Amino acid sequence: MLIGKDCVIVESTMNSIVGLKGKIIDETKNMIRIESAGKRIYVPKICVNMLVNGNIIYGKDIMKRPVDRVYRR
Repeated sequence: MLIGKDCVIVESTMNSIVGLKGKIIDETKNMIRIESAGKRIYVPKICVNMLVNGNIIYGKDIMKRPVDRVYRR
């Protein structure tokens, strides 16, 4: 579960969000909502790689609902 964790966008096809730091406040199948400096920004998972708790998370690898990823094991 990524909600509530701090993240940094380290790589993206959208150059404007590279380096974005904030807290993940919501997650859907295709999108992540990040709160950064009082703004809420929707980021598509398909085009980002994030640093969360010292680990790189590839957006295309988590393109499922959070509930479905729990049962994937």
